[in-house]
Amino acid sequence: MKQIAFALLLTACALCAAAQPLVLSGQVKNRKDSSLTLYLLYGSAHFRNKPVTIPVADGGQFSKEIKISYPVFALLKWNELEKRVLLSPGRSLHLLLDPEDNTDRMKITGKGSVENALLQQLKIGEAPFFARGDWKENKYARLPPDSLEKQVLEVAKDDINLAERKIALSGLPELQRFILLQEIRYGYQCYLYDFSNIMRWNKTPDWEKFQEKVLDFQPLPGSAALVSSLFANMMLDNYSRIRLNAIGKNFRNDSAGTVRKIEQALGIPFEKLNEQAEAYGEKYIIPWLYAKHNLPESIHDRLLFNKIMEASDGHAPGVAGLLLDTLQHYCPYSQYLPAARQEVEKLRAQVSRQSKNSAIVLHTEKKVTSLKELVTPYAGRIIYLDIWGTWCGPCKMEMEYVPELKKKYAGKNIVFVYLSADKDTDEELWKKYIYLAALEGEHYRLNFEQVQNLWKEVEQAGGIINRYPTYVLFDTRGNMIHPDAERPSSREKLYRQLDEAL
Repeated sequence: MKQIAFALLLTACALCAAAQPLVLSGQVKNRKDSSLTLYLLYGSAHFRNKPVTIPVADGGQFSKEIKISYPVFALLKWNELEKRVLLSPGRSLHLLLDPEDNTDRMKITGKGSVENALLQQLKIGEAPFFARGDWKENKYARLPPDSLEKQVLEVAKDDINLAERKIALSGLPELQRFILLQEIRYGYQCYLYDFSNIMRWNKTPDWEKFQEKVLDFQPLPGSAALVSSLFANMMLDNYSRIRLNAIGKNFRNDSAGTVRKIEQALGIPFEKLNEQAEAYGEKYIIPWLYAKHNLPESIHDRLLFNKIMEASDGHAPGVAGLLLDTLQHYCPYSQYLPAARQEVEKLRAQVSRQSKNSAIVLHTEKKVTSLKELVTPYAGRIIYLDIWGTWCGPCKMEMEYVPELKKKYAGKNIVFVYLSADKDTDEELWKKYIYLAALEGEHYRLNFEQVQNLWKEVEQAGGIINRYPTYVLFDTRGNMIHPDAERPSSREKLYRQLDEAL
């Protein structure tokens, strides 16, 4: 009953939030940047597709009205530092940010200060003792079952109980107490899930039995917990992942029997499943089908919304649109529909806008057969070649540093060339990703077979083949001077290479 009550309370909050603005204001000391970035943590991961830019004045002051319809956690980034905050409609915050204060980099006042001070004090979101450091050196991952119970699970439960007592005595409104409680409980469960994978990587016996205990550590998140708790949404993903992995783990030994189990769990013939996986993407459609046939109907809309946000964050507007259609069909009265529609429309508008950007040049008809053929049109300029793929997570992470790189070398004699290795059937996905990322430069796409000739040239020059992303630097005569050039995130190291080439 309490879950239902809170679900109704949070829905009511979503309907009335427009009358309760949240202002995030404060001052940045010793600042390096002219703005702060606030990432609203909707969905089931630290997606970067809901950023709010907050300008910082000359004196370091900032003020921004944040429009949210219900409480949400956010990641505030400044001076290459970041802190988590809890934003609630009508509960404004004033922050004093000092990157050089190692004891307290963020001092908080304002109506929403109590929950945020508690968020920092309880270190909600930070890795607990058992999940820190290099996984290869993790002493807890090699413990026998009895010791794991006492030294990990029981200690985690004690930590949660202590945090719950502090939250109960905080004097916070009931809604904020509820949100912090869910975040601490499911936060520990998420880190225990990560720890079970550390056990697997360390080849610890019975890691799967421990993972089952992790699933029992907290109940499956309900609709109320899923409204605002980032970790509850992460755990919903983890729950489905564990159950699906258990179903498919014997595929090599018993493919026919495993296929039958998959069909039964997902409610769809295997051939049809493959068709839908091709259309939606396996990581999007399979969790939805599992939820549809195995999880409570009350959380179906939240899972679909999470997948829409994930597709949006991955610059996959076609998939996001298909998932939105699914959400509208199965959950026509979902409170998440307005935000989902807004997200998909934002993707479509960005594609339309950037498709007219003359600085984005797509060579869709040209299938180069060698690096020489690729670089010849750019003779007389330094060429920074990015070999990537739309399927490559590290490639996309590196592209977050590209705007900074291009700003530094604006007007210089450098051309940025992108060579994507993607299937022929993913031509539209490739184009839309480039437009969504506003990736200005010269773009080519080859399939995995076609790109091998170019990899051979990289190998002959001393580079490593078939590693994505790879960056190659050419001089003005088209000679390969760095077959394994520094990546954008290396900043100063790459800048030195480019400056020397110039």
